[in-house]
Amino acid sequence: MILSDMKEKVCDLANYGEYAADPTFSATKEYMLPDNSKVALGLTAMQHVPEIMFTPMIAGKDTLGIHHLAKKAIDACDMDTRGELLKNIVAGGGNTMFANFKPRMTAEMKGIFGSDAEINVESLTGNSMNDAWLGAKILASVPKFSNPEGEAKMWISKAEYDEIGPSCMSRMSQSG
Repeated sequence: MILSDMKEKVCDLANYGEYAADPTFSATKEYMLPDNSKVALGLTAMQHVPEIMFTPMIAGKDTLGIHHLAKKAIDACDMDTRGELLKNIVAGGGNTMFANFKPRMTAEMKGIFGSDAEINVESLTGNSMNDAWLGAKILASVPKFSNPEGEAKMWISKAEYDEIGPSCMSRMSQSG
C-alpha cells in the first residue's frame, strides 16, 4: 500500500515530447512515511516509473510502449472499424490514474495516426483502481468461461495452482 500511495502522490507523467532523461536534473519530492519520516525521491522515481509505460526501453525492456500496443490492436481490426476504435480507447488499471495519462496517451496516438485523427481516451469506470476487478467480473459472467464440454478451460483454480505451482500459468499463455 505504501508504494502504491507513493507512486500516486509523487510520480509525474511527462507531457508528449517532453520526456528526457537528464542526468543533471536534480529536482526531488518528499514523501511522508507512516512513521512520519520523509523520503526524498528524485527524477528516477518521479518520471522514470510512469514513463516506462510509454518507453519500456528505459527499464531495459525490449517491448512496445502502451501507445504502440494500442496501435497494434487497432491495426489488427477491420479497416472500417479503426476510426471508431480510435474514438473509443478505453484504458484501465491503476497506472492510468497518473496525472496527465489521458492527454499523454491521446497525444502519443495522434503522433502515430496523425494530428487530424479523432482520438478519445477514457477510463473504464472512472475509478481505474477497480478496472481489473470489473474486467474479471465481466469475464466470469461469460458462459464460455465456465468451461462447457470440449472447450479449453479459461481459468486456473486455487487447488490447481497449489498442486502445480506457478508453472500452470504457462499452460494458459500457450492455450490463448
